[in-house]
Amino acid sequence: FTSEDGIAEDLQVTFYVFALGLGVLLTWRQWRVGERSIALLYACLCLGLFFLVGEEVSWGQRIFGWHTTVALAAINRQGETNLHNIKGVEGAFRWVELLMGAGGTLLPLLVMWWTALASKGIARGGL
Repeated sequence: FTSEDGIAEDLQVTFYVFALGLGVLLTWRQWRVGERSIALLYACLCLGLFFLVGEEVSWGQRIFGWHTTVALAAINRQGETNLHNIKGVEGAFRWVELLMGAGGTLLPLLVMWWTALASKGIARGGL
């Protein structure tokens, strides 16, 4: 279940890709309606998700069948082409994943709050 390329990892990558797709759509939608600051926040989220997908699939190493360089294999816990299995980087990577998850959770709430605030300002003749 939790082995490399097992169902848990495959589901994780699938959900990351799904979230990335939604993020791209939301970025485009927010940009199109003129909410540039929100669109840029979503774009940052998309970049983070793209990075997470790349890391989880070792940047396509097992998909395309290339080998890890000797130098990277020597410092990578799993001998793969990724950063998150390098000692000292693992902890930071987990924090980045946590922050990305929090951002993905809080950003829609921020958009709803921002939209509600803007509509109240427009209704009063402000903005």
